Amino acid sequence: MAVLDSGLSDPAGEFTGRISAASRGFGSNTSYADVEGHGTAVSAVLAAGRNDRHIMGMAWGATLMALRTDDQSNCSDSGCTHPTSAIASAIDHAWQNGARVINISLGGGTAPGQLLQAVSRATAAGTIIVVAAGNNLEGEAPLVSPDALAQSFADPAYARGLVIIASSVNENDTVSGFSAGVFGFETVSLAALGNRVRTIDHEGVDYLYTGTSLAAPQISGAAALLAQAFPNLSGRQIVDLLLSTARDVGAPGADARYGRGILDVAAAFAPQGQLRVAGTGLAVTPGANSALSAPMGDVTGAALGTVALDALARAYRVDLSPGFLRRGSMHSLGAALDQHARHVTMGSEALALSLNVAPVMGSLSSAGSSLLDVERGRQSRLLSGVLEARFSTDMAMTLGLRTGFSALATRARGGAAPTFLMADHGFDAQRGDLRPAGAMMLSRRLGEGFSLTGGFETGHVGAPVHRPGVTDPVATRPAPYHAVSMTIGMERSAAALSAGLTLMDEPASALGARFDPLLGGQSARTLFARLGGSMRVAPQLTLSANWQHGWTHAAAGGLLTRGGQLASESWSIDLARRNLFASDDLLGIRIAQPLRVVASRFDLALPDQWDWETQVATSRVVPLDLAPGGRERNHELSYARSVGPGWLGANLFLREQGGNIAAMPDDLGLALRWSARF
Repeated sequence: MAVLDSGLSDPAGEFTGRISAASRGFGSNTSYADVEGHGTAVSAVLAAGRNDRHIMGMAWGATLMALRTDDQSNCSDSGCTHPTSAIASAIDHAWQNGARVINISLGGGTAPGQLLQAVSRATAAGTIIVVAAGNNLEGEAPLVSPDALAQSFADPAYARGLVIIASSVNENDTVSGFSAGVFGFETVSLAALGNRVRTIDHEGVDYLYTGTSLAAPQISGAAALLAQAFPNLSGRQIVDLLLSTARDVGAPGADARYGRGILDVAAAFAPQGQLRVAGTGLAVTPGANSALSAPMGDVTGAALGTVALDALARAYRVDLSPGFLRRGSMHSLGAALDQHARHVTMGSEALALSLNVAPVMGSLSSAGSSLLDVERGRQSRLLSGVLEARFSTDMAMTLGLRTGFSALATRARGGAAPTFLMADHGFDAQRGDLRPAGAMMLSRRLGEGFSLTGGFETGHVGAPVHRPGVTDPVATRPAPYHAVSMTIGMERSAAALSAGLTLMDEPASALGARFDPLLGGQSARTLFARLGGSMRVAPQLTLSANWQHGWTHAAAGGLLTRGGQLASESWSIDLARRNLFASDDLLGIRIAQPLRVVASRFDLALPDQWDWETQVATSRVVPLDLAPGGRERNHELSYARSVGPGWLGANLFLREQGGNIAAMPDDLGLALRWSARF
């Protein structure tokens, strides 16, 4: 940047190594050396070094082109004159030698044509000119408008939107008493501190200077900073940015005292408009969260620093590290007991209906009740239901309402089995995350102990627990799922085996997780393979095991340019003993691991560098590991027997690292239940 003034002297070493070789004197001056002090004072405000001495200039690292234009043969107590021919030559010299900003802290009468043509040539080259508004002369009426020199510079015919008039305010953001007004030039004027501005003179002595001459270099320095930080910006963009981000004071909008407002460098540097990841067009949403599912547990994510562009294509380094909302352990003992539910069954062996209802206004008894009764329907809320239709001894169809396919398959196997409240069966993929709305199952016996079962399920993914008063659009967006399943089974006298596949489609989630669009993975498909088996190891003792493995493919999108892959597992081992203490009791022990991500490949392509010349981003690949550190394990002991007219059940359970969160404390519980049918 260039300073047209009385030159520059640097006895304090504030500009060491930063004085342009193009610096020179004009008119009668043979060098740029300052013998008066005004030019050095202005230059120090603009670009004095960051060295813990004296002051630090606005653009403290910039290279300064000192252009001396004063005439030492024509000086008075108020200073020396600056011939317009010297100013015109200096302006041409500045833009021709690459100066992007020219500071002119001078005042005077209307510029002659020669000088205006120099201004026109500079602005045509894209060079910004900042000119002082002028000071009120002692004993004369205050200037309502800038002085004649500033006015002629700001003429749109020459300025081309690249001239800023600088007025002054004091430390209280009030217009300085000495500062000329900006009437008629409100939209191209900007205010900055001009009262008692600390700087140095040509001998390196600290002084407090006052005048619009000291306001101008602050604006010039801000323009130089923007040009240095964002080389893609044109001069017109820099000017518009400084004017549009000014702190509005006085009358709303541009006014005759403050112009567009007071210079606000921080606001000018702040991103304008929507930030978008460089080279992708993807919007950066501040504070965006992603909602994890229970299989992902305590995943913390990676540091995702990247480059983003604002509406002016200015590059910023931003942190996209996601905030993760976690479900934690959603399966509670209270919900499992659900003491208010009532079980209602009706029908025949060929067609049977089974319902679980919760009383709302009154009680509902299963004995002789009809759910078609309007009044009783008002008094109850349907929790779930199963309709079984048997077409023959070898074929049956089952429909479930708010019941999943896994529950229907367990029901179809029949026979007494231990009741586990907390430890899930190994085939229950995501009991805490998936909320089935309905399911259908067809089963067929094939002879020789073989059977084939198929069906489908639909529902939605539950949302994580929300913080009070906080609504997260990603975490709460609808996330339906659909699944089809097929299982083949084989039974012999003492053993049974099964193998099956389930394909689950999630249009708005990935293995139950809702990711911010920036991270991709907006939809996914998962293939689950299941193996199960049981063996009667003694007349009253049965051992069974179930294992399930899932392969999830998350759709490409956002920064996940090649899609993502997840591997997950769940399993359970059961031991059941009949007739242990009584002829009708049943003891069960289960050890289970709910579904947990065991491996992931979720590679995000993050722009890491931005080339200002080519406007091309260089990316790096950052893996987002979605395998949790925690591993939930459930241990449960179940015992049941008849007592009097009812049935007594007791469960003792231990849950470790619930929700696959390593820091989750152990959950130990005991439940006693007694139920009877009336």
